[in-house]
Amino acid sequence: IVKPIIEFRDAVYRTGEGNLNERLHINSNDELGQLATAFNQMSIDLKNSQYQIEQYNKMLEGLLDQKDQFIKQLGHDLKNPLVPLVNLLPIIAEKEKDPRVKEHLKMIVRNAEYMRDLVIKTLQLARLRSPNTQFEFERLPLHDIVSQIIINQEYFVQQNNIQIKSSELVAIGFR
Repeated sequence: IVKPIIEFRDAVYRTGEGNLNERLHINSNDELGQLATAFNQMSIDLKNSQYQIEQYNKMLEGLLDQKDQFIKQLGHDLKNPLVPLVNLLPIIAEKEKDPRVKEHLKMIVRNAEYMRDLVIKTLQLARLRSPNTQFEFERLPLHDIVSQIIINQEYFVQQNNIQIKSSELVAIGFR
């Protein structure tokens, strides 16, 4: 009676260490035989589950790679039309005589630059999945960032009579 119990114990330890091919060969019609049969079925089920999980992981990796490729392609597709806007609009704004039109052009330039920066940051975000990604810490002038957002939204702020108060803040962020 002790030999099958020791065999069962050893099989449980080997399974616990990751050997899902472990099977018990206890041929009896009592509770120990039923327990061995249940253990063998559990090992088979665990092996099947492990295989399914590996397949799902491969599928997820493929989907993540597709997502990364999509983001890269989208980023490049969005960045390319912004280049002439960012480069030519300041020249046009500089030559414009009407102060109101000049101000609108400057607002368009700021927003085009903002969109370009968003695209660049989106591309950087897509690279975060890379195992070679290294983070660099830098000081970010939060006041300047918020001020730039307010400037980019100047037309909206003026149209809605919004008054903004600020104080100088600096935060630490990621690059």
